[in-house]
Amino acid sequence: MDYARKMIDAGVDFFSISVHAHNSELGDYLSQSKNSFEQKKQGIINIKKLGGHFHTNTIIMKPNYKNLPDIARMLIKLGADNMNFPFIHPMGEASKNKKLLVPKIIKTKKYLEDTIKICEKNKMPWSVEGVPYCIVEGHEKNLAENFIPKDFSIFSPSKKQKYQNIDFDVARRKGKAKPDKCKECKYYKKCEGIWWRYLKIMGDEEFEPIK
Repeated sequence: MDYARKMIDAGVDFFSISVHAHNSELGDYLSQSKNSFEQKKQGIINIKKLGGHFHTNTIIMKPNYKNLPDIARMLIKLGADNMNFPFIHPMGEASKNKKLLVPKIIKTKKYLEDTIKICEKNKMPWSVEGVPYCIVEGHEKNLAENFIPKDFSIFSPSKKQKYQNIDFDVARRKGKAKPDKCKECKYYKKCEGIWWRYLKIMGDEEFEPIK
């Protein structure tokens, strides 16, 4: 409680928190840190008690995609202000552990749909990120890419130029690709596609153009 109070007293009134699990077993496994889930949950409770607000990011990955509805229910009870569900970007450690972490995106669709229903029933603002239109057809307006700022600065302590201006719209699109068959899809021009690293690992067999 003391740490949360110091942050809020310093002027922080909105927190962005990564929550990838609904219980200690999964949460501690993903963080590889014992008691981390309960510590995070208590931190969220402290923030709300002190009048703060919080937004969450829940990465959609193999160990947790079946639990997305449970995570949403938990966050609603904890008083989240909005939720974002980015599909895992298989780079860095995620690429090294791709067999453990990267699911077939089509397998996540049912659980994501159930999660969306829970959010909308409870009037919870939500978004998805890194997900092509064919996975969330009918919810295209909820793609986080619609809201992400085009330009922002990144602090790089290892660089001579401490702050770097990034055109994130261009950088993000460079990380994505669309299979040739997507040209038949009615959303081809609007949809950014899927991470090209994902296609390199999983191929494109699961994707079907929407006509």
